[in-house]
Amino acid sequence: MFDLQSFTSQVYARLKSDAAGVSVRAALGAAATSIVHAEELKTYVKKNGVSTVNAPLRPLLAFRSGPVAGNSYDMRIPLYTWWIYDDPEEGYWRINGVQRLIEQAYYPPFCIPFAHITTANIGQETTDPVLGWAVRTLQLALTARG
Repeated sequence: MFDLQSFTSQVYARLKSDAAGVSVRAALGAAATSIVHAEELKTYVKKNGVSTVNAPLRPLLAFRSGPVAGNSYDMRIPLYTWWIYDDPEEGYWRINGVQRLIEQAYYPPFCIPFAHITTANIGQETTDPVLGWAVRTLQLALTARG
């Protein structure tokens, strides 16, 4: 049976706490503390602009679960996005290095039990319009029987 909560938890934990994510955490500003859910980034945005006083050190990762394609009795394909942030003065060198490490952490493609996970998309280098940080996305597609 397709268990979205279980798959989402496993995808997140793979980088946040599993052994497979050790090299990813080592490349971040404050190891596992620099891995957050994307909703947590809202705490750094104030009415009068952006406050990064308590923000995790960069580079940092923000996770967001996306839509789930597929019929309930066929294959289901949930999408997950890692937002890779860094300070603008660092450019994209560290971001691109972290992107490569993330892909390695999800190898082999069957590293999540009862599922197949692959990179679906790597977003362009850009600047987050609210936070002002350099950012690039890495989208993962997980395929599992419905």
